[in-house]
Amino acid sequence: MTTANSVEISGPTMVIKETEPCNRPHADEQKPMAITAKGKARRALLPDEASVKISFKVTDPIKALVESRYREWVMKVSEIINEMAELSFSTPTFSKQVKEVKGKETYTTSLQATGYIHIPIENFGKVLVSLLEEGIDFDTPNFSFDEGQPLDPNLYQEASFTAKQNAEALLTGVGCQLGELIGLTFFDSDDEEVTHSLLDFSSEKLLNQTHFNYSISNFQAFDDFRGAVKEKLGFRGKDNEAQDAEEITDWNPEVLGLLATKVPTRIQEIVVTVTYEVRV
Repeated sequence: MTTANSVEISGPTMVIKETEPCNRPHADEQKPMAITAKGKARRALLPDEASVKISFKVTDPIKALVESRYREWVMKVSEIINEMAELSFSTPTFSKQVKEVKGKETYTTSLQATGYIHIPIENFGKVLVSLLEEGIDFDTPNFSFDEGQPLDPNLYQEASFTAKQNAEALLTGVGCQLGELIGLTFFDSDDEEVTHSLLDFSSEKLLNQTHFNYSISNFQAFDDFRGAVKEKLGFRGKDNEAQDAEEITDWNPEVLGLLATKVPTRIQEIVVTVTYEVRV
């Protein structure tokens, strides 16, 4: 005899009854649908510091006058940078020259010295523009980053928010909604560096790029310096790129070279991947 709740197995005494529903997982049970999407956020960081090398040389028959001119030069540079930068000098080097004129020996003394100006990037424009205005020559700037600078925490939020938006956009088109968050991974990097020519360092070309987010004050420091260099070179306006070659040859090549200065930027990037359940 067989009932809906029992299964008989042939044999004289053995009967197995199934009185409870089976709780074991079934092979054909469907897993919840899921969707995965990515989001990205980027920052371009300006250098933290610039340094420039300045040099001084003077020759005069009177050694005391040579030393006096050197002190005046040091004071002038110190006044220019004020408290906007740090200044250091190498030990001055003296040398004597002997020259015979009409059978008579004359002596002159030369002094050479090198200085280094370390400028926080927010003061970059002010310091170098002042050096240009006062006729202090300097080498092409070198730039450095603060190696201990952490990633911008807002990058994580922006990247994950973008990833969620992307997932929502995909599901909206098929009439579904996001369910529970079931997975999140991220990749971060701040090792990438790119460079921009100072001549091209303009708000129209860089600040309008949404994946770059420069500090306005720091960017202005570069923009001011770029404008001062162009003014020093005699740029007349937007169309001055077409000035006659003959006029260009009259420009100071050292100052002209400043427009080719390469300004590095460090790229911070976060890529977030999210996985959500899908609600149909």
